[in-house]
Amino acid sequence: MRKAVYAVLIGLTLLLTACPGGGGAPPDFSLSLNPTSLTVQQGQSGQTTLTLTPQNGFTGTVALALEQQDGTVAPSGITLSPTSVTVSGSNLVTQVLTLSVGTGVATGTYNLRVKATSGSLVKTADLSLTVSSSGSGGGGGGGGSAGATWTVRLLGNNLLGVAYGNDTFVAVGDEGAILTSRDGGVTWTVAVSGTRYTLRAVAYGNGLFVAVGDSGTILTSSDGVAWTERTSGTSNALLGIAYGN
Repeated sequence: MRKAVYAVLIGLTLLLTACPGGGGAPPDFSLSLNPTSLTVQQGQSGQTTLTLTPQNGFTGTVALALEQQDGTVAPSGITLSPTSVTVSGSNLVTQVLTLSVGTGVATGTYNLRVKATSGSLVKTADLSLTVSSSGSGGGGGGGGSAGATWTVRLLGNNLLGVAYGNDTFVAVGDEGAILTSRDGGVTWTVAVSGTRYTLRAVAYGNGLFVAVGDSGTILTSSDGVAWTERTSGTSNALLGIAYGN
């Protein structure tokens, strides 16, 4: 009888040893970014897509923060939005993240990471951010001699506005004149604007050049070469344009 009892106890011990805890894996999640590197001009913003994959029934709100890869706070002037994402089911969640770079952020490459936190769960995904010059000083590197020496370029047009973006200078002026330069302002090429109205200002933001001028003229272009006229709803002269948020 005692041998039978011992056999049962040994069997139970082996069963408990093979199945510790008696339950499944705890809820968890993983995350990734695409792309993992961005180049953003001072005063502009860039975007990357976060993919969060829930595991073992994970649900809830995940807080998002931007920090350096060594765990210290992100440099002042570099911000992330949104700052949270919600998981409500078993499907993976994608969220476009926007990194905004202030005008005072120094140019250079920053090794950052997105930190995702939910309770005791903490995950990170690395992100390399290169901050480039806004181009307001001719696209220079911000050295102490920038803007000290100037060279006259004779273009034959009365130009009223200039902007820099997508590695291109765009200048606009009288009678629909648009000129572009991709070599730092040395060589200029005439672009066809499609209008004879004077263009008085141009700006670049979010991958788009926008030029405005007389009689409510608004033109847009992604490359500064091919332009599309937009309906403004006014016949008044438009004298300035800016991009923000």
